[in-house]
Amino acid sequence: MVDVPKLQNLKIEIIEVLCYLEQFFPPSFFDIMVHLTVHLVREVKLCGPVYLKERLLDMGGLNRVYEFLNPGAIATDAGDESNRCQALVARMTRMTNSEKWLIAPYNNRKMFHWMLVVIQPSTQTVAYLDSGNDEIPDDLNFIISTSFTMYNRMVRRPDRPTQWMTPICPQQPDDKQCGYYVMKFIESFMVVEDPIQLLTRQDRFSTPYTNDEINIMRDRWIHYVKAEAERQQLPC
Repeated sequence: MVDVPKLQNLKIEIIEVLCYLEQFFPPSFFDIMVHLTVHLVREVKLCGPVYLKERLLDMGGLNRVYEFLNPGAIATDAGDESNRCQALVARMTRMTNSEKWLIAPYNNRKMFHWMLVVIQPSTQTVAYLDSGNDEIPDDLNFIISTSFTMYNRMVRRPDRPTQWMTPICPQQPDDKQCGYYVMKFIESFMVVEDPIQLLTRQDRFSTPYTNDEINIMRDRWIHYVKAEAERQQLPC
């Protein structure tokens, strides 16, 4: 169980330890993987223990195809663009297989809007799914492109253009349901082993999800949050 009150103290201790290590180790020691420890507390606060996300994939046997990115890693309030790029590169580096797909919910606070990107590092392919069917935000485009430049340098392969896929998505009827639409997008991947086949289907259309489909997703989310609150003994 995560001891929530101790998380902030843990973050301070991590920073103090890194400062202490700087007195003894050369700058080359402090690569992106060492820096990543600073962000672990934030990840736990936003997402709970990482194994909970991975266990959802284990249930369907699809952990060999997909991994998850902490939604707070590349959000517009996650720090400057440098920090967001470093967080994405660190996560891609930690993937057990670069041919797997990284499912990355993306929140743009300036637009008050949730979107989804699905990333395959080995081919530098990125699918962008948006319930508004709008263009890729400039900041997201920059974060992805810059992160791949950094990642390619780390794995020692030539830089290359990012292959973007922008499939037509079910379009939300208002400006309030983007989070549930992203959940539905993610759910659609959880039943297929070949994301490309799903993304290139010819019968994709922009018809909104039905109220029943959205209500089912709401109920699942409420049940999950309530169960987590009870598990961690948090007030509901």
